[in-house]
Parts: sequence; C-alpha cells; structure tokens
Amino acid sequence: MKKFLLSTLLVWTFAVLQGRTYAQQQINWEKNTQTFETFPARDGHSSVVFDGKMWVIGGRGQVSPLTYLNDVWSSSDGVHWTQVTPAAEFAPRAYHTSVVFDGKMWVIGGAIMGGGTDDVWSSADGQTWIQATDQAAFGRSNHGCTVFQDKMWVVSEGGTWSSTDGIIWVPVPSNFPDTPTSALV
Repeated sequence: MKKFLLSTLLVWTFAVLQGRTYAQQQINWEKNTQTFETFPARDGHSSVVFDGKMWVIGGRGQVSPLTYLNDVWSSSDGVHWTQVTPAAEFAPRAYHTSVVFDGKMWVIGGAIMGGGTDDVWSSADGQTWIQATDQAAFGRSNHGCTVFQDKMWVVSEGGTWSSTDGIIWVPVPSNFPDTPTSALV
C-alpha cells in the first residue's frame, strides 16, 4: 500500500481513461496495467484528498445520453476504488468544486440538469452529506475554489466570495489584497 503525501512540493493527480488509471508524481507518469474496480469514466467531476484517501465526487458520465452524477468514490492507493455512495444527498452535478475545510469535504455549486446551482454541501465521511445553504451568494459552475486564511474562497469571472462556515458567503472587493486568485489554477 502506498502512502500519499500532498504538499506544496509533491502533488498527485489522477484520471481514468478507458478503464486505466494514470498517476503523476511531479512529471513522471506510470501506467497501471492491473485490472481493478474503478469508477465509471466521467468529466466535470471534483476530487480532493481527505482522511488519507483520494475522493472523486460527481461529474458527468460518458454514456449517451450524458448523465449528471452524484456518486462518491474513494481510494487509499489510487488503484482500488470503493463506491462510498451511489447517490449523495445533493443533486447530480458537474463542473462543481470541492475542498477540504474544517474537517469536512465540501461540494460547492456546479451545473445540474436545467442550469447552475448555488448550493453548498459538506460531509465528514463521504456518505452522508449535509446542506449548508441552498442559496449561496453566487450561482456558479466552472469556478475555482480554495482554502486560504481559514476561509473557503470561490473565485470566478463574476467575482470572489469567502466563507468560514459554508452558509454565509461574503463578496470580496476585486482590489482586496488578500484575495487568493493567484492560488487557483
């Protein structure tokens, strides 16, 4: 079993392409040729590292017609994946963001069937999700989110907001010096 370390010097990324997992450590890629159970192909999902595991949350399935997902998967080694829940309490979505904050995973906004959503959800275990708000100050998909100075930050072309609890989102003036726009990729 491999241990994964996430730091400013070492970043792991992963993707599932045609049923195979690829892992990246800095610039060296390894192709995993083992046969194993994994989550179905998707795009528009979010992923975090939480509680010693990698997590894949929601997204848009690659079957026709395209289907929005609200499943949650976890892995402690990047090879063996477990479906934590086939249907989380939040609506199926893609192009949302997720962060780890205050000992929980958070799912923020995204695109759902019929438009965008401005809800915010959290979970301490990936199985049970609790809605923080159904009307955050923004309705966003394709936004960025990060944790900085003990706050969650949502940054998009429409503005920047921060929250300490996921319920109240405070708009940040564009000239605010501590806005973490440079921290988002």
